[in-house]
Amino acid sequence: MKVLNFQERIDFVKEVIEMCTVQDDYQPALFDVAFRLTCLKYFVGYDYRNEPQTEWPRIAYESFNLKIEAAGCDTSTFWDQYDSLEKAVQERVQRSHDEYLALAICNKRDAFAEFIDYLKDYLDEAKKNLGDFDVNQASQVMSALLDNKQEISAVLAKDKKE
Repeated sequence: MKVLNFQERIDFVKEVIEMCTVQDDYQPALFDVAFRLTCLKYFVGYDYRNEPQTEWPRIAYESFNLKIEAAGCDTSTFWDQYDSLEKAVQERVQRSHDEYLALAICNKRDAFAEFIDYLKDYLDEAKKNLGDFDVNQASQVMSALLDNKQEISAVLAKDKKE
C-alpha cells in the first residue's frame, strides 16, 4: 500500500485544483471526477491522461473501486489518505477564495474616492472649456448677487406683477 510523501501530497492537491479550474475559474462540479482520477494516478499508477477526456467521468465512477481493489489499495491506510487529501483540497480552495476576496477588498476604492476623482475630472474639463473665464471675478459677482438677494427678489417680484 502506497503512502504519499509530503511532495506527492502537495502535487496531488495542486493537480486536483488545476483539473477543476477552467479559464481561471474553479468549477466545483469537476471536483469528484478530478479527485478520483488523481487518486488512481498517485495510488494505483493509472494515468487517466492516456484516455480521452470524454471517458474520465466513466473511469472515475465505474472503474474506480475495481482499480483500487485490484491494486490492493482498499485498506484503511488508503481511505485515511483519501479523506485527508480530500479535506486538503477543499481547504486549499477555500484559502484561495479567501485570498481572492481579501485582495478584492484591499483594491476596492470607496465610492467617495471615486466621486472625488469624477468631480476633479469634471472640473478639469470645465476649466479647459471655459478658457479665459475669470473664476475670481465670477465669484465676486456671485457674492455681490447673494448679498443683494432681497433687492433682486424684489425686482423679480415687481417684474412678475407687471
